[in-house]
This record gives sequence, C-alpha cells and structure tokens, in this order.
Amino acid sequence: MQQDVFSKRVASRLLAQLRIVERGEGDASERLAQDLLFFCAQAASPGDGRKAPRLAAVRQAYGLAHYTPVDYNVSGLGRFDPAWIAQARKRVTAAKESWSAVAGGEMHRMSGLAEQFSLVGDSLKRLFPQGETMAAELTQSVAVTQASGAAPSAPLAMEVATSLLYVEASLEDADFDHPDQGQRVRRMAQRIASVRQGAAPEQLEGWMEDLYRRVSDRQTMGSVVQELRASLSEAEKLIDQFFRNPADRNVLIPVPNQLTSMRGVLSVLGMDQASTALLRMRDEVDGLVSTEIDPARVAQAGVFDRLAGNLGALGFLIDMLSVQPQMAKSLFNYDPQTGALSPVMGRSEQRSVTEHTAAATAPVEARLIEQAQQLAFTAARGDVSLEDVSRDLERLSQHAQAADQPSLAATVSHAQAALEQAEGDAANIASVRDQISEAMVDFVTTASGPIGLDQIPTAPPSASATHALAPAQSHTPWTRHAPPVTTCTSRPTISAR
Repeated sequence: MQQDVFSKRVASRLLAQLRIVERGEGDASERLAQDLLFFCAQAASPGDGRKAPRLAAVRQAYGLAHYTPVDYNVSGLGRFDPAWIAQARKRVTAAKESWSAVAGGEMHRMSGLAEQFSLVGDSLKRLFPQGETMAAELTQSVAVTQASGAAPSAPLAMEVATSLLYVEASLEDADFDHPDQGQRVRRMAQRIASVRQGAAPEQLEGWMEDLYRRVSDRQTMGSVVQELRASLSEAEKLIDQFFRNPADRNVLIPVPNQLTSMRGVLSVLGMDQASTALLRMRDEVDGLVSTEIDPARVAQAGVFDRLAGNLGALGFLIDMLSVQPQMAKSLFNYDPQTGALSPVMGRSEQRSVTEHTAAATAPVEARLIEQAQQLAFTAARGDVSLEDVSRDLERLSQHAQAADQPSLAATVSHAQAALEQAEGDAANIASVRDQISEAMVDFVTTASGPIGLDQIPTAPPSASATHALAPAQSHTPWTRHAPPVTTCTSRPTISAR
C-alpha cells in the first residue's frame, strides 16, 4: 500500500483504537472500520494469502478481490474546460461537412480542409489520451488528398468519416477518463493509416457500435423527455386554471388525452408505477369534467391535493429520466390506497421528517455524545477528583481520534493543556473545569439532533363529568378548539455550573 499522509493518518487512528480495546473500553468505531476497508481494497493483492493472511481474509470476507484501486491524489473533476468541449464539437462538425463535400466532388472546398483538420487535431490533443496520434493521421490523410488534387478514395473517405463520427460521439458521451480511451483512439489512428496505405477497410469494432448506440439512445431519450415536459407543463397549466375557478370545467377537456399520451410513453419506458398513477389521474380528471361537482366536497376528499402532488412527482421523475433513466424506475412508488405517486428517497415509516433528517446528517457517533455528556456532568462536580476528569478527557480524546472527529479531539486537547497549566491553583482549576463542562455541553448540543414534542394522550371523560361540564361548554365555545397539551420529551439541559 502506498505510504502517504492518508494511510499514516488511518494507522494513527487504528493505534488509538487498539489502546482503547486493550483497556476494555467501548466498541470499535464504525467510521474507522469503513476507512480501514477502503485501504484494504486499495492495497495490492495478497496473492495466496501467505504473506498477508489477515488482509486476504478481509478482502475475501467483504468481496474486495475485484475492486479496482483508485488514485485519490488525482482529481477527476475540473480537468476539462467545458468551453473546450463545446469548441471541439463545432470544429468536428465543420470538418465533417467539409470532408463530406470534398468526397462528393466539391473541389472548391479542398483548400479549407487543412486548417479545419488542424483545429480538430488541436482539440484531440487537449481532450483525448493519444489524441496526437489520431490528429497526425487525420492531417496526413488530408495532405494526401490535397496533393492528389482529386476526391479521396471511397475507403479513405469512409474511414476518415467514421473517425470523425467516433470523435463526435465521444464528445457527446464525455467519458474522457475511460481506461480504454487511449487504446481506442490509437486503434482509430491505425485504421486510418491502414486504409491510406491501400489496405481494405475493416469492420466496425464492438466498442464503436456500443458507443454509437449509447449516444443514439441518449439523444432519443432527450427528445422523449422534452415531449413529456411539454405535455406535463400544459396539463399543469390547465389543472391550475381549474383549481382557481372550479366552476369552469371546460379547461380540463384536453387534460385526459394529454395524460393518456404521457402514460403510453412511460409504459414503453417501463415506468409501471408512474403509468398506474397517470391512469388514476386521468380517471379523476374525467370525473371532474363529466359530472357536476361541489368544490368543497372534492377538496375535502383530497382530489385536488392528490392531483397536485402527483404532478409534482411526475415532474421530478421526468427530470430524473434525463439524468439516470434506469435509476428513475426504482425511485418512485405508487400507493393504490391513497392514489399518490411519491419518491422513495429519504423515507422513514416510524420517524418524522425532522428526526430522520437529523439522524441522517449527524456525523457523530452516539457513544461519543454520551461520553461528552457524562464528562460535562463530572467536570462541573466538585466531588469528582481532578485525576478522574483528566482520565475521562484522555479516554474521550482517543475515542474522538479513532472516530475521525478532529474538532472534538482538538477541544479535548485544549482542555487537557488548560488543566495542566492550572495545576496547583484552586481558583483556576475550578474555572477550567467549568469551561470544560461548557465546551462539552456545546458539543452535545451541536452534535445531537432536535427532538420534537410528543402529544399527551387524553383519556375520554366520564359520562358524569361530561354532563357536569355541558352548561359551561355551551357558554365558552373556544374551549372546544383549544390546542392539545404537549410535553417536552427532550433530554434535560446540562448545567455547567
């Protein structure tokens, strides 16, 4: 494994965890275990496992044998200027048109070929590995054609056109970091050189056909997404007009056909959940158009809210189609009981949205919060010795280091240094202990998620009590609408004093 600052840092955290385990305190840090698995996958293969049996066992247990190590020192983002890609597309398009015209006998465009292909070569060198090889072959083919003073031969014209199509498709695919990209560009250059030297053209490579098919499917999906967006936008506009004026049912007449066409497209794409939701929406809109309705009853039944929610979910789904078509199929769920189409991301059946969000975003392990909370109590208590506080600080520092919590480790380190400096001075020691308690309280407050209020269930009143209260309720109607009594179930605030 490569010896760098990251591997040394995880080794230091592992030593801190081992010291904790030796004392029999606490469990292993999940964050540390995850980071160790990453470096086990990054390590070189142990072969038959004789030299590194534990590494071989871990790689086998967690299925890391087929993991391809990554170079995390090389950033894959921002390597290619988007302006370069747009410029390359324009250059390739111009070169394609000129080469096609010259191959078709338009000799007056021969003079501009060299400059256009020189610009294409410049883009190839910038964006593609081994791009200079292909640029040289394209330039040589143009030079041979210009020297002959005639249109290029059919095999050469076809091979150069195929190469330009490959470059255009690669620019559209934008997978410049593909591990086989350099080999493929070199292969394209070899094909051009072979045909230019008089050899017969070869058949298309399998990876070339896959690239053309992938780009074609993406372009087709882009057209489908545009049509779906247009249909959905029109349906949303008409339904919104009806919501504003439920008496005007005529505005809904085109909506069922629009929903039906959208359902057909999504059915072909395999979006069964969305198709079922659209069928329910079409039936509900048909009912609104064909029958005289009471807007208040329809709103009470939830039809308006359901239609609005499903329209929003469909808009999200269509946006997902343009980015991740396969993933979009599994990210939405239709509930036949409620008739609602909703995304499945970030759902929790037993917790509220606030609690789920707090749990999902809290990066601190629960045991660290408990240790910090306990330390906040003990540091502020005068009957706890200074040695016990120092020992708790040392333990928390090691746990924080093992769990990769540098901010907490730094706070504890400052507290330890302050205690050492205040040793022997009772007033300073008391002040430092209060500061430690306050720091731990701040950490617990920021690391813990918000906790909501639970409603106290109210027991039904007895018959006699109801009879006795009846006259009073008739004279004080606002008591029937009083808010329910609630109680706070959050943890008690830790006092630092």
